[in-house]
Amino acid sequence: MEETPKKLFFSLFSGEIYEVAEDEQQFLDPYQIPLTQRPNKNCKKCHDRLYIGYNIITKHYEICKKCGQKFIDMDQLMTKNK
Repeated sequence: MEETPKKLFFSLFSGEIYEVAEDEQQFLDPYQIPLTQRPNKNCKKCHDRLYIGYNIITKHYEICKKCGQKFIDMDQLMTKNK
């Protein structure tokens, strides 16, 4: 049996990085951020978590700017939000 390709996502509400099958991506809400690959462990701000802290007012995790620019799949993010 052939396995369907998977894509990495980051959840702004749980702060977790997880995989989703490509045919199920259409069911995700806009707060799931697509990634090109897992973040490096050498970031001094986020330490491989992709977030730098939790905002208690808006109730979501703040993405590390350095890793966000490198690892967020902007092409898929723009097409997903249309």
